[in-house]
Amino acid sequence: MSVLIRVLLCATLLLPATVYGQDVILRVAVASSLMPAMEEIKGVFESRYDITLELIPGASGTLTNQIMHGAPYDLFICANEQYGQLLFQKGFLEEPPRALVKGSLILWSDQPISNWSTDNTDTFILHAKSSDVQTIAIAQPHLAPYGDAAEAFLIETGILDQIKPKLIYGNNVSITNQYIYTHGANIVITSLASKIKLESKVPEYWYSLESDSNLVHTICRIKTKNEQSVNFQSFLLDPGTNSIFKQYGYTLIVQ
Repeated sequence: MSVLIRVLLCATLLLPATVYGQDVILRVAVASSLMPAMEEIKGVFESRYDITLELIPGASGTLTNQIMHGAPYDLFICANEQYGQLLFQKGFLEEPPRALVKGSLILWSDQPISNWSTDNTDTFILHAKSSDVQTIAIAQPHLAPYGDAAEAFLIETGILDQIKPKLIYGNNVSITNQYIYTHGANIVITSLASKIKLESKVPEYWYSLESDSNLVHTICRIKTKNEQSVNFQSFLLDPGTNSIFKQYGYTLIVQ
């Protein structure tokens, strides 16, 4: 083989995949509560780089189980710290999870709640126990961190056992929010980011909640051969990207 042919062959092997019309694809599992922000981030990222982001939404618990059973994801954006730590301990991650942002709860009601204030749990308790409220929707606590946080809030207020017959569940935040769209529940406890997305479409009544929920969202870099996962992780931690998360009501975490 001539020297020229060998040089051309090596150069061909080093060309990026996009030369052949094969986009570089990064598969990112995303907690459904983060999807509104991540869809906006996807647009910004793809406009700058020749990389296609494939976002796969779901409950953090469901996605964790899929990863442990071999789902071909490159990164996992999780709605709490526990699932990422579990994946790291079991050897599925390249490194410990990285803290990204912190989320918070919000309450949607199909009717006004009189004399509401974030620290007045008595007002919430009276309203939730009233005959005007037949159904209260939250995400599944054993699958979705926001459902776990909602249940913890109900325990904190001392009302969980009393209103259990009224509780209905969605498998993740996105499914739980369908009860807002359809007015299928009188109260929905969901993510603050959901309000940013839904408020213009379903105004009704939104109330902030004070709780001790630990909704620290994390980046989990899964053991794959896709080197672009490192670049996208850096992009997510960039101050410019952080500003998008902030627009959706997330609290930034100083790295």
